Amino acid sequence: MGDERGVARDPDHARGYRKLIAWQKSHQLATTIYSATRAFPREDFWAQQQICRAAFSVPSNIVEGYTRRSRREYLHFLNIARASLAEVEYQLFFMQEVGLLDAATRDRIDRLRAEVGITLYRLVRSLEGPPASNTQLREPDAEYLAGGEFNAYQDEINGAPFEPLTQ
Repeated sequence: MGDERGVARDPDHARGYRKLIAWQKSHQLATTIYSATRAFPREDFWAQQQICRAAFSVPSNIVEGYTRRSRREYLHFLNIARASLAEVEYQLFFMQEVGLLDAATRDRIDRLRAEVGITLYRLVRSLEGPPASNTQLREPDAEYLAGGEFNAYQDEINGAPFEPLTQ
């Protein structure tokens, strides 16, 4: 069964989030951070737990918001995801400063974090448009960017600072 645009709907709506570039990138960020911090010394286990929790929170909040029934709730959870992403940004900086991460690892992870920030920002912007004629949440086309279209944002990702959401 498809929607009015002819896009087939996932019969299990909770798994439709996997099509979101923001979720895909944030999941990649969480797994990358987990892998990069597994070898932290025992005395720095707290730091590994903290950054992994913040990184895990980003895709988790995207999923939770996606399954909500209203645009307002969805945006609420996306903003929580953005706040968690900001925590990750600081934690990466801190971990490099204290010698837990080398500069190359931090830079590699931070580039991915910036990509997540851009895609999450664009997802939020796409949802902030005028509400649909009914109150039920629809999946805007802007949520799903093909790989080629995503590459158009590379200059923005590589050179621009993370854009804060203005209310």
